[in-house]
Amino acid sequence: MGDKKADLVLKNCSLVSVYTREIIPKTQISIIGDRIAYVGPDASHTIGPKTAVIDVKEKYVSPGFADPHVHIDQFVLPSELAKKSLLCGVTSLFSDPIDIVSAAGYKGFQEFLKLGENLPIRIFQVVPGGLPVDRKFSNSKTLSLTQEKSAIKHPHVLGLGEVFSWTKVTLRDPKTMKSISSMIDNDCIINGHTAGASEKKLNAYVSSGILSCHEPTNYDQVLDRLRLGMWIMIREGSIRRDLKDIIPSVLSNKIYLDRLMFCSDGLDPLDITKYGHIDHCIRESVKLGLEPIDAITMASRNCFDYYKMGKDLGGIAPGKLADILIFDDLKNVKPSKVFVG
Repeated sequence: MGDKKADLVLKNCSLVSVYTREIIPKTQISIIGDRIAYVGPDASHTIGPKTAVIDVKEKYVSPGFADPHVHIDQFVLPSELAKKSLLCGVTSLFSDPIDIVSAAGYKGFQEFLKLGENLPIRIFQVVPGGLPVDRKFSNSKTLSLTQEKSAIKHPHVLGLGEVFSWTKVTLRDPKTMKSISSMIDNDCIINGHTAGASEKKLNAYVSSGILSCHEPTNYDQVLDRLRLGMWIMIREGSIRRDLKDIIPSVLSNKIYLDRLMFCSDGLDPLDITKYGHIDHCIRESVKLGLEPIDAITMASRNCFDYYKMGKDLGGIAPGKLADILIFDDLKNVKPSKVFVG
């Protein structure tokens, strides 16, 4: 109501509303601390003598982007990826540290968690799921059930990472099933990996409580999983590039977009320098015919809805954390300013 004055006001914004699928002109946004306090036509009641006011000059303003599935530890330290990702408008990373845990176990997980703290980007972690892939042929380390339960008590640890040996689910491997059960009991997210699974096996996998996958490489695989209630992270990164084989058919078949996201799965330094990060996914999808506002929604709101974090992140609205981007061109998104809280 203006009783407490804003620290920052952005005026003359062309607001990209991921809630109503519209561009709202001449919007003003008030920010107090790390939260948005007001979004509307007139924020004058929130402006005090110490309030900084930035005239955006009718540039586009959107929520920060998220990468919902990335293996940071395959290539770089979190601090190094943060430097590049922020320039691409990515304000949140959802990390699955398979490599560091395979080599260093629970101690490695704890250290990697620390490396993601106190950075100018939000890094959320999951406990790697399904390590080792096959105990007969792998000496990779993993977390015990007790360590998993301890790990998810940390506010930035959201659940279980991709359970990439899906046969452990269909064959009901005891350790895997206990991990999944524990995560469900604690209302945690469980990420999936369903490459090669179909029909009965895919149904069994989904029925265990695993509701996402980043492995579809074509539209038919996307549709099979959407029909079973899964969320799909369309991969475009250094491991594979699947956008061109999925987006055109998504558009021609006019399916719902609310369970679709973009993810990198992992980016090496050369690729992020040459192409970008999630901003590249938006630009490429727009070239393939996706409406810019839909691409931005997939890059922001959909990710946080999947992770059950929509109360705090994913859009620009009162009460939300102030992760905000400013850019000139809706069809060629390249952030000129990035705010993280």
